[in-house]
Amino acid sequence: MKLEASRMRDEEFVQLLKKVAEMKIEDFSSHIVEEIKNTWETWNSPRLALNSLHLDEIEEMNLDNIQEG
Repeated sequence: MKLEASRMRDEEFVQLLKKVAEMKIEDFSSHIVEEIKNTWETWNSPRLALNSLHLDEIEEMNLDNIQEG
């Protein structure tokens, strides 16, 4: 059951990323662009730690931005 919920959450996250990818950079405010850049650098860091991802905060921020747009 927990695995199924995790899989559904992953699918929702992928759909959200697809929506973000379709947006133009001009649609994002500068602090959102900076947060995306920082997140990308963190995810691609060789010292990646799971607690550094803060996925809930990132998802919430992305949803807020999509709803504002």
